[in-house]
Amino acid sequence: MDSNARVEKFISDTKSRLSAGKKRLPPGTLPFVTITSQSGAGGNLLARQLLEKIEQCDSDNPALQGWRIFDKSMCQQVLTREHLETSMNDMLDEKYHSQIAEFVMGIFGDQGMQNIAYVRLSRFLRTVASLGKVIILGHGGAMSTRGLAGANHLRLVAPLPARVARMAPVLNMDEAQTLREIQQRDRDRQRLWKTHYQIDSSDPEHYDLVCNTDRISIDTVANFQLSLILDQIGERHAQPA
Repeated sequence: MDSNARVEKFISDTKSRLSAGKKRLPPGTLPFVTITSQSGAGGNLLARQLLEKIEQCDSDNPALQGWRIFDKSMCQQVLTREHLETSMNDMLDEKYHSQIAEFVMGIFGDQGMQNIAYVRLSRFLRTVASLGKVIILGHGGAMSTRGLAGANHLRLVAPLPARVARMAPVLNMDEAQTLREIQQRDRDRQRLWKTHYQIDSSDPEHYDLVCNTDRISIDTVANFQLSLILDQIGERHAQPA
């Protein structure tokens, strides 16, 4: 399934979930997670492991049902296809759309045409997060969803040699090529935050949790993040079956 189809399915499934619910909760009351990661620090793996652990929880709490990952490739589709944002418009009431618009303009202000795509993406990500039960991977998710109730903002870091060792077999490159690729990706991500959000993505104050995955395993990070989610929804004992 290509990225565009995945976004369309994400939207369709979200609409179905909301339609099936007996009552819509106010925006921002369900938990969600944003993952910001240095290249090679394990963001994709963490998202998958966290989703698996949530799905395995021994609980019938609706806040643990129907979680999805919204990843970087899906964000790219939103950047290039305006109709995807429109598809989300009926999921929140008009009053909250206005609040989202005010928040997004507070980030971007009147900075000109170059930010139009990211204004649209930021609005889309905030809508997705407001509906809850989503893991947003990359593309400034932490900044776009700042201030929402239910947020869990997580950043992964690791020493450069460890990231090179992890990424070389994935990229099918030698160590020197992998090093250059990782450094370029890190620069691109830092530039994105600086250009579009005017902040430093490495500043720990933007996150609830910063983990070094060379010292703490991805599985341990996923377990800890799950425990934070369970605490949020009052299900402290609902560990994976």
